[in-house]
Amino acid sequence: MSDFLAKGVKKIPTLSGIKFTDEDVAGEGKKCLQVADGTLTIFNGFDEKLQEALCVGFDSAICGSFSGFPSLAAQIFTLMREGQSEEAKRVQQTLTKHMGVIAKQTGGFNIAGLKAATSMLMGIDLGPSRLPVKPLTSSKKEELRNDLKNLGCKVF
Repeated sequence: MSDFLAKGVKKIPTLSGIKFTDEDVAGEGKKCLQVADGTLTIFNGFDEKLQEALCVGFDSAICGSFSGFPSLAAQIFTLMREGQSEEAKRVQQTLTKHMGVIAKQTGGFNIAGLKAATSMLMGIDLGPSRLPVKPLTSSKKEELRNDLKNLGCKVF
């Protein structure tokens, strides 16, 4: 992505940034941050790497967890801004565990799982996922509901 950005800023006058969704935030992600003297906006898109991304210089993110667990993500941002990286790591572990519960129902991150979880956590029916992603079955939703409760989440 850093190569794309370096070439892109020369040929695309409106290029202003990207969403970087990869585990390598400390390597390739950091390279992206340095393109064009750091003037581009590089959003972290990997929920499980939010704290690390902030640690290496990212200042923005677009993550699925913001829908279901906004307070955990907000805590990570706040703690990092206050220089409390160890506490932010602890909150990151909690967020990662919560996202893992959603991934468990779909065999990995899947928008159907996130929509179902967010609906349960916020009390607002977000409706089914769009095809080709199939919504969770009733039994998977019930399992997800129980897993979220076991984490201590308030579910509707």
